Amino acid sequence: MTIDQVAIDDEALRRATRKGIIAALILAGLTIIEYIVATN
Repeated sequence: MTIDQVAIDDEALRRATRKGIIAALILAGLTIIEYIVATN
């Protein structure tokens, strides 16, 4: 494992984590909207 490979892996991990966070936020937003619609 060279330093370059580790850096690339770290970059990919960060990108995947950011995508995961965005997906979670979208899901949470949709859940909240559904809850508001259901309770009104």
